[in-house]
Amino acid sequence: MSQQHEERILDGPSSVMEVVRDIIAEPGRDEAFLVCDVDDIIKKVDFWRKLMPRVDPFYAVKCNNHPKVLQALSALGTGFDCASKVMNDWDKLSDETVDADVIQKFQELYVVKLLAKGPDPPCTVHVSRHKIFFRLVIRIRSDALISKASFGSKFGVEMKDTRLMLKTASILGLNMVGVSFHVGSGCGEPMAFHRAIASARQVFDEAKSEGYKMQLLDIGGGFPGNDDVLMEKCAQVINTALEMYFPDDGLVKVIAEPGRYVVASAFTLASKITSKREVLDSCGQLSSIMYYTNDGLYSSFGFIYIEDEPTPPVIIKATGVTSRKVASTVWGQSCSNVDRIIAEIQLPILNIGDWLVWFDLGAYSVSLATTFNGFPIPEVYVKPSNRASERLKESINPCKSIQSANEDDVNALELKKVNIS
Repeated sequence: MSQQHEERILDGPSSVMEVVRDIIAEPGRDEAFLVCDVDDIIKKVDFWRKLMPRVDPFYAVKCNNHPKVLQALSALGTGFDCASKVMNDWDKLSDETVDADVIQKFQELYVVKLLAKGPDPPCTVHVSRHKIFFRLVIRIRSDALISKASFGSKFGVEMKDTRLMLKTASILGLNMVGVSFHVGSGCGEPMAFHRAIASARQVFDEAKSEGYKMQLLDIGGGFPGNDDVLMEKCAQVINTALEMYFPDDGLVKVIAEPGRYVVASAFTLASKITSKREVLDSCGQLSSIMYYTNDGLYSSFGFIYIEDEPTPPVIIKATGVTSRKVASTVWGQSCSNVDRIIAEIQLPILNIGDWLVWFDLGAYSVSLATTFNGFPIPEVYVKPSNRASERLKESINPCKSIQSANEDDVNALELKKVNIS
């Protein structure tokens, strides 16, 4: 972890690139850093609510757990999807226990835990032995044909097995309240949501025959982070399917778990070229160049393990501009031979000290970053917000790094309830 930086507030409206250039211009600036655009998060939440007013967004905290993201979303009134005990340790988010229904994945089931006001800790004991404390959601398998990461091989009940699971749950006296699914991270097939919602309707009907009154439909995640056209297509499919299979009679609450949709385009990384290697052909002519930068696979680019290479960077040159482009590969800073960010890309000839600016780096960057090889995790600066409401402005201190965020910043959170009782 690098040393703390004093809070710095930029005067007047600024674009992300203006903020990046200002930070690069700071004397002695060498380390990579991220810029968070809170306005982009606000825009995404507003757009979601316009497209799908019936679907309540519960942000997937695992995607990016930066305190400023959580503060912004709390002020905007979203819920939070927490996938582990670490993430639902509310002592890190609030100075007192609050009312909240927390969704935690438990193999094919979701465990919905009720946290009541007061000093008693939340119940985390085995579900079948202490079934009275839990409301359960059955997760079904429904994979998209196109996605960046499919979860069906690991999670989700096959449709042929749902009735047996419901019968077993009934025999055990378990309180089943809904259905969930996840079509896959980075879904590229909107119709996958239609198939999944249709399957959920079937499970609702099966549950009714077992005496259950289902009240919750969780349509999961998989929404694009930087493609409004694809998002609109997904929303249209979802709205149509909900109208067909779950008419809005007020009896079923519909939620989703957007992660990358909310934060992907809100974060921009700037990394510095620290060294380079020119590769010559058999005639001694320059054929390609390898660049080494001060971020990589073990920090902000961890998502490369399961996804595509990032969008090619924008160049900020510290020296003269050249128009000639050369086949280039950009490597990360670690000793690992797999720490490659992007390969075989045409870039202008760059020099040590030039900067690379990478857009759409909000999803699975901050949350996956490590200090492997002893390199520091990039600081996160928050761009001044121009669109925030007064409530949101009071919750966020602009241009403050994650290292200097204090406990009061985090303790300001209020968590939203899932009312399915």
